Amino acid sequence: MQYAVFFSPDDIFLLFNGHEGLVIPYADLKVGDEIAEAVLRYYAAPAAEKSERLADFSYRELCLALDKLYGQKESHDITDFNSFFEEAGLADELKSTECTVNVKSTLTGASSSVLYTADVNLDKKTDEKDTVSDRNLFCLISPVSFSAANTVASALKASGRVTMLGGRTYGGSSAVTSMSTAYGSLFQLSTTFRMSTVKNGSFYDIDQGVEPDYLIMDPDHFYDRDALAEYINQLY
Repeated sequence: MQYAVFFSPDDIFLLFNGHEGLVIPYADLKVGDEIAEAVLRYYAAPAAEKSERLADFSYRELCLALDKLYGQKESHDITDFNSFFEEAGLADELKSTECTVNVKSTLTGASSSVLYTADVNLDKKTDEKDTVSDRNLFCLISPVSFSAANTVASALKASGRVTMLGGRTYGGSSAVTSMSTAYGSLFQLSTTFRMSTVKNGSFYDIDQGVEPDYLIMDPDHFYDRDALAEYINQLY
């Protein structure tokens, strides 16, 4: 029987044979088993190589795309990506003729899908009673809160429900676009387009960073739970 094999980053395999779907943890696969053989055949694909000419072209193509489209060059103090890759020791690897494979779920298109629950009321259950609607919410931010962390901080502050503590975030909230190289490798790129919110009829670029409602001057207090708890209790 033929199986279509879909992979998860958490070592869970989704298989479909045209009649039924199966969810198989990697630990449950046994050598000689029909399903295990389907998985092993997928991994047994022969390694391939790019020609040196194609590898060089793809490297130049990548540098050109990043130089023209990457939206964080100034904030990261990058003049050009060829120099950046050489200084970081990545140029030779990126020019390599070896082909690498990145696996993601072809069933959903997601690299990873995770659902988190929290036992907010500490009753050892996760259900509809676990709500934060009656809680005072705080978000600790600092200059190392960048990119996705800055986006989350911006959304929390815009909600009006969360008190921001710490220092101003570093920003970094560019729109992301997908691109591919000449030999089909896919990557995502932060662009020059910025995420913004509307405030009093004007657009506010959240790439500028988020200001805290209450400034914490001593960085050591960021990691001191007792000091944070004492500081928060003084606010109420």
